[in-house]
Amino acid sequence: MVMPSALLRRSQPVQASPPEAWPRGIVVASDGRAPSDVALIAARKLAPRSTFGVLSILPAPSSNERAVFPDDVLTADEHMAIIERQLQRLFGEALDVWVETEAGDPPAVIASYAKSRGTPLVITGIGRPRVRDRLLGDESALRLMRLTDTPILAVAPGCEVPARRVIIAMDFTPSSMGAARLALAIASPQAELFVIHVCAATAAAAPEGRLHRVAQALQTGFCGRVTARMLRGDPGTELLAFANDCSADAIAIGLHRHARAERIGIGAVATRIVRCAPCSVVAAPCDVSGHQVQIPYAP
Repeated sequence: MVMPSALLRRSQPVQASPPEAWPRGIVVASDGRAPSDVALIAARKLAPRSTFGVLSILPAPSSNERAVFPDDVLTADEHMAIIERQLQRLFGEALDVWVETEAGDPPAVIASYAKSRGTPLVITGIGRPRVRDRLLGDESALRLMRLTDTPILAVAPGCEVPARRVIIAMDFTPSSMGAARLALAIASPQAELFVIHVCAATAAAAPEGRLHRVAQALQTGFCGRVTARMLRGDPGTELLAFANDCSADAIAIGLHRHARAERIGIGAVATRIVRCAPCSVVAAPCDVSGHQVQIPYAP
């Protein structure tokens, strides 16, 4: 059900969640700053006829920050006003979106929020536009991926949404297969998808037949073109180089965790992709039981 236009919701922390009428669809993480514009625009393009939700986290200031910079600490109303101005700047007055604000550590709160509400996809900005600046930044998108069991689309400035050219990093794990399905969901109907498996340079045999069967399965019912590519070398290096060479709009990766209780990483290759990709990153984690999270929506 679509919510009425021009509807903004001022929800305070740990209070009533959106009503049952709010579809369990896309949630956009926004702090009101320009880098999150691309995430909101991407959500509008992927869900042009339905309501998406905006979740904005007001970081809780430390006691030192309150003492030293009391005038710089935003109130909940001031924070909401920033989000409202951003939405009006991007979409005009006819807003068809729910806004909810909470307080705390943004990646942790977003991850908990998405899990508790069964959110199928969280869209966020990938951070600063240049890779060098991203490495020097706070890496919020990477922290979110380390904490969440929800699929993530981290949007980079200048990349098409829906994506016209997508790289799918395929290692045949459940999470990489989930990344492939998620790539189809965010791709343009006429998009070009590259399903890439990277073998070690010294590997005696490559699973070319298996890779082609995956590509054929993805091609079924898809109007665009799906191509299988076998590469040799370091996975992160080869995937990033291919993304640069083909001017990819997105790289789809499956996240890997090796400890259930300690969420200390998402895999070395995935971490490097998120940090260094020249494009958006689509990340599909597995849930705690190892089953792929479903994506119950279509653009």
